[in-house]
Amino acid sequence: MVKTKRSKREALLAIAVLGVLGFGIVSCDNRRADVGNNDDKDKTPHVQDRTVTSKPSMVEEEQEQRVDNRAVTHTEEQSIANQENLIKTVQVEGGTFMYGRDGSTIGANDRLITVDTFHMGQYLVTQAQWKEVMGENPGHFDGTNKYDSYSVEDVFIFVPATPTFNRDNLPVETVSWYDVLVFANKLSVKDGLQPAYKIKGSTDSAVWGAVPNGYDDKDWDDVEVVTGANGWRLPTEHQWEFAAKGGTKSKGYEGKETDTYFLYSGSNDDELDEFAVYDANSGYRTHEVGEKKANELGLYDMSGNVWEWCYEMYAEPGHYSSFRVSRGGGWGNSELDARSVRRGYAPPNYRYIGNGFRLVRP
Repeated sequence: MVKTKRSKREALLAIAVLGVLGFGIVSCDNRRADVGNNDDKDKTPHVQDRTVTSKPSMVEEEQEQRVDNRAVTHTEEQSIANQENLIKTVQVEGGTFMYGRDGSTIGANDRLITVDTFHMGQYLVTQAQWKEVMGENPGHFDGTNKYDSYSVEDVFIFVPATPTFNRDNLPVETVSWYDVLVFANKLSVKDGLQPAYKIKGSTDSAVWGAVPNGYDDKDWDDVEVVTGANGWRLPTEHQWEFAAKGGTKSKGYEGKETDTYFLYSGSNDDELDEFAVYDANSGYRTHEVGEKKANELGLYDMSGNVWEWCYEMYAEPGHYSSFRVSRGGGWGNSELDARSVRRGYAPPNYRYIGNGFRLVRP
């Protein structure tokens, strides 16, 4: 049994994580479950949106055939971290889609959004990729263990698990939103691209100083995106959801208000196990990226495995403005959180075993 030590404050935050992982959080108002008292920043913040929605009816049979011509899935022999280019991308052609539409269910807040063409990482960033850029590996899952339980003093407890996975190909986790800003700029420099993020007037992450331990750091929260830069960055929510829904390659795509989509990225309920790593099939551990099938665009793990940081702040009344959005659900979450429209949130300094990311560039 392996125990990962945490401070008392981190222990309290980890208890909130249990809500993220799907352990017994129940919504009192059918919208979200708040953990702790958000009127006091010393209290445990609620770290993910746990909105409860009624399950819509299955979409028509013809809509369930959208990915008949999907790309060949990733084979076990491949090592994602050893590809010639560190981040392999898929070009996502720009288009217009119904942001917020949950499958075929028409909601009052659905709206047409237009997204420009961009390139998105085909896979989640792996532990090996993070280590190559940052020089260390913060991941807790090593391919031989799984999450077991927690205690206030020794928060995350891991036990042996089978089968064994290639650690290099596991998605990196336990990285904060702030951490990812540094990674993105360092990777841009490594790839000969113009870094996208500027903090304290500089794109050199060495000038930024230490990554904040608190979640209300003005310098870091006021990060600028450099106009015209071609470097790596986190996706916007619009980019992420558009890509998760298959972009312009979604079957029947017209870019109109009548468009409908899969509930999850690439599938509906009947095929979810083939596309997503979530609580029903994860064994309470991350899986190698690309193990499941890709969506219409050839993107893997857009539903499940780890939550994916997005760029925006989580803008909802009653929540700290510095909290950042995450999407996609994870290994410890139910199928509800794997839906393409689900939104999570966490403090930007927050590191835990369910959060990872992928990057985009113009």
